[in-house]
Amino acid sequence: MFANWRSYSLKKQMLITFSSSVCISLTLVELTCIIFLWAIIHNIRDTSTDILTNQITQNLADSVTHSGVLLEDSLRRIAESVVLPIAQATGDTFRTDQPLSAEASYFDNLAGIQAAGQTIPRTGERYAGLPISLFHSTWMPSNYTGPDPPTTLTAEQQTVISNSAHVDHFFRTMYTQNPDLLALYVGFDALLFRHYPGAGLIRDQGAYDPTIRSWYTAAKTYASSPAGPSYVITDPYSDASGRGWCVSICAIITNTATGNI
Repeated sequence: MFANWRSYSLKKQMLITFSSSVCISLTLVELTCIIFLWAIIHNIRDTSTDILTNQITQNLADSVTHSGVLLEDSLRRIAESVVLPIAQATGDTFRTDQPLSAEASYFDNLAGIQAAGQTIPRTGERYAGLPISLFHSTWMPSNYTGPDPPTTLTAEQQTVISNSAHVDHFFRTMYTQNPDLLALYVGFDALLFRHYPGAGLIRDQGAYDPTIRSWYTAAKTYASSPAGPSYVITDPYSDASGRGWCVSICAIITNTATGNI
């Protein structure tokens, strides 16, 4: 085309020149726009990714913090509405003028659970399908694996068994009103242990000594100190009865008749 350029009329030369200039300019503009749009999209994508990542991270952090606060509030509520009242009530049962009526006491075996009023919770309930008693707690000596109640109890142990049975009045109410509770326990230095609901799940796992468990030692170590807290929340631990990971809230029991822990 350009070999015959001189033979073209001026009008045609101007038209070709103008068209070529426009095409080249439009091509350059298009390339510039494409490059510019690519840069913008790439930058927006990176910025959006950063913003989204930061937002997700912040939301997760807020969620964890909020969940931690809710858990702490829940544990504090249980401590103040369940653990401390039971500790006080257990100590009061040793008073000679305690007003509660006599309460039957049952050993921690199947016969004891049946005598206490056996219940088998339904699916979705605590201890579903297992024979337990929601009417009474059951007692056991530490490290005792015999199938029947021991016949060599000391006078102190017999007194503890008889007196601590009165706590069943409180166990039943506390357990019913707090669906997050797995169990309620009371341990004594007389090497006796009472738990609610009544269930032979602990001794089925072998010898059990509550005095070496974290909830017992934590209460003895921290809550018994004059400057210590009124209750202690333990670190998570594996439940000895096979119920999985648990957290215990514990407090010391003071015999209100003698002042002894």
